[in-house]
Amino acid sequence: MGLGSVLFSLFFLCSRMVVADTCDYYNLGNCINVQSEGSQSFEFKPLFPENPTLVYAIDELTSTEIQIETDKDPLWQPDEAQRISFWLEYPVINTTNEAFTLSQIGMLFTNVTGELGGGNNGCDGILGQQCAENLKDVLKWMLLEEVDGSSEDEKVLHNVLSELESRPLYNLSCPHDIFDDSALTLEKALAVEAVYDDTGYTFEPEFLPSGNSSFTYTTPVDRERSYEEQVRKIGVGIVVRFPITLEPEYDPTSEQYEGGRNTTLDGIQLELVCVRAEDNNSGDGAGGDTAGEEENNENLATLTRTSLAGVLVAFMAALLTVYY
Repeated sequence: MGLGSVLFSLFFLCSRMVVADTCDYYNLGNCINVQSEGSQSFEFKPLFPENPTLVYAIDELTSTEIQIETDKDPLWQPDEAQRISFWLEYPVINTTNEAFTLSQIGMLFTNVTGELGGGNNGCDGILGQQCAENLKDVLKWMLLEEVDGSSEDEKVLHNVLSELESRPLYNLSCPHDIFDDSALTLEKALAVEAVYDDTGYTFEPEFLPSGNSSFTYTTPVDRERSYEEQVRKIGVGIVVRFPITLEPEYDPTSEQYEGGRNTTLDGIQLELVCVRAEDNNSGDGAGGDTAGEEENNENLATLTRTSLAGVLVAFMAALLTVYY
């Protein structure tokens, strides 16, 4: 590794360490002040050579934070509201592929009681195996019908989950509320895998970087309900990957259209990943002592980050002095 790469890595590390832990809700960035969160790792090769982790987070909005949103939309006047979001954390991603392939992510919610566990990344314990398998089959069929080779393909999962919200299915042996909440979805791909395909198209690989509370995958989404009600909701993550349909091109040699549809039901890779958010602030008591302890911990964490960043900056300066 050259000096330039070392310096860049150190600079990136410093910048990450001095970033504030809190999210300013006055800004419309993708971030959240986590009060509760849950996570579940799962296998999703070849896109992720090492298991990624799905994280689902909740923040109970204060009256001031609710007012910020009410000022934007005077018709929205909740007494209580919860901000929710999700993201993936992963060490490495592989977007090199001979076929143009898209991956997308979304999340449904259910209030059903049960324990996370069993197959389908914990979802069998919550939804039941029959529901989980039926849900996967229906999602694959609907995705297959949606894929058409247009720019809309980047939000195929978004469109499918929106349709299930407006026209829910009740014959899947699933909890009755699985489609009640609006799904958390993205209107862009989690990853675009491509280098070259046999129609002659070339594409630029793209992907969302590994996320965290300062870089969530969804913009702020608020639910008008109590914190206790939201914590009872189980997040049912959906991660899907499929080769895309390409517009066929006419080949004068064969006098046929080459390319065309290359998406099949068997070619759709889909995983359900279930997550329960746990309260980060749970404990034996509440009040002034707890608040003071949290403030001290935050101050200590900030001081530690600042000190470590200072050491790294000094080290960078020394390297530059030696090199030049």
